[in-house]
Amino acid sequence: MQRTIRRYIQSGDGWGPSRKFLNIYIRDVFYNYYLHRAYSLSRIESELEIPLDSYVVSHIRREIGRNHGLPRWRGVISLDADLSEKYQSYADQIAQKRHTQRVHLDVAFWNKP
Repeated sequence: MQRTIRRYIQSGDGWGPSRKFLNIYIRDVFYNYYLHRAYSLSRIESELEIPLDSYVVSHIRREIGRNHGLPRWRGVISLDADLSEKYQSYADQIAQKRHTQRVHLDVAFWNKP
C-alpha cells in the first residue's frame, strides 16, 4: 500500500488530488475557532486557495463566461500547477467582485442552486 501511494505521488498523478486535500484541510483549520484565534490565522486568509473539483470548476467557468481560454476540465487527477494557478486566478477575480476571499467561494458555490 505504501509503495503504491509513493509511486502514485512520484508519477505526478497525485499532484491534483494532494493539492485538493491540502486545501480542504487548511481551510478547515482556518475555520476552526480555537485554532484561528490561537494562531492568528486571519493573516493568511488571502493566501488560501479554493479546493478545485469539477463542481467548483463548473461554477468558475460559468461566472467568467465563454472567453476564458481554459482547456477542458479533465478531472482533479489531471490537475497540474499551471492549470491550478489559472483557476485560482479566476477564483480570485470572482471573490473580489463578491467582496470576499477565494477560499470562501467553495461554500458559496455549494449553497447555490
